[in-house]
Amino acid sequence: ASEVVMYMAAGTDFAPNAKSRTTGVSIDDLGKEMMARVDAACKKGFPNIQKDHVANFLSYTGRVSLDLNAKSYRPTNELIDHYSTLKDLNDPEARFLEQLYFYYGRYLAISSNHELLAPNNLQGIWNNLSNAPWNSDIHTNINIQMNYWPTEITNLSDLHKPFVNFIIRGAQSEGWKQVGKQYNGGHGWSVLTESSLYNSMSTWGSNYLVANVWYTSHLWTHWRYTQDKEFLKQAFPVMWSCAEFWFHRLIQDRKVKDGTYVAPNEYSAEQPLQSEDATAHAQQMISYLFQNISEAIDILGADELGLTSEDIDKLNLYLEKTDKGLHIETYDGGWGTTYNGVKKGEP
Repeated sequence: ASEVVMYMAAGTDFAPNAKSRTTGVSIDDLGKEMMARVDAACKKGFPNIQKDHVANFLSYTGRVSLDLNAKSYRPTNELIDHYSTLKDLNDPEARFLEQLYFYYGRYLAISSNHELLAPNNLQGIWNNLSNAPWNSDIHTNINIQMNYWPTEITNLSDLHKPFVNFIIRGAQSEGWKQVGKQYNGGHGWSVLTESSLYNSMSTWGSNYLVANVWYTSHLWTHWRYTQDKEFLKQAFPVMWSCAEFWFHRLIQDRKVKDGTYVAPNEYSAEQPLQSEDATAHAQQMISYLFQNISEAIDILGADELGLTSEDIDKLNLYLEKTDKGLHIETYDGGWGTTYNGVKKGEP
């Protein structure tokens, strides 16, 4: 034989909207469904399957083009090595690598979200290990957010939906509400760093509670790019519940004592796990949430959203008094002098 063509089908009884997270289909019936797919694929034949696949993929990749007037004939590994030694980033091959990364990011976003109901986990659909690092979980402290950064801004808004829908469902789950009960007396919801498709989580990184705000920023971004008011109505209760979490968790600054509200015992994503009040990252994200909610109310109307005048007053108070995390650090003596025993170099 000069070639062998293998037809394979895989399926699952996972159902994200069902309480049990399963369709209830038996293993036997699921197996029959997969065999039917294989039979249909054999009948269609590889050339036609490939043709349809390429056309389908191009319907996503073809929505955006990026041309940096660059070219290179190096293999990718050599191109990366070349890039790391450059003095001039206007080098055509440097621009080519940046252009390649742009398209590669879109390729990963398309491949790992196309026609899928579940959001990306750490290794996406490429995990090859039974015992993967961090259990190949849904990692909330930047990883899943990065997976979806290419979607809205490169015209793949529909591929943002697996994550967006996961957030809306999760905020209604007992697992995420339990975090609100455990860390905040039952007000609102949050999610910890190591999370799962089933809205359960470990306690590792349990001081990174601002993950809920980062999640809601994806809802707001999806609204901004789609301008879909029905979606915003669906997303708003999730955003408001997240705000309720912070209305009750924020404290008045214990160090500066200027009456501003700060997040207690937070830390910045991917930094050493040292808890501090008022980390810039947490303050910026929380203030952003309050601003987004205020804009959403202006768009949809407080009455439409079932908000009272007391709700609006509370939001306005926290909008005004929450530290925005935008302070500029100053050093006595300027750059090159010693401040608290540390010598500072040029900015």
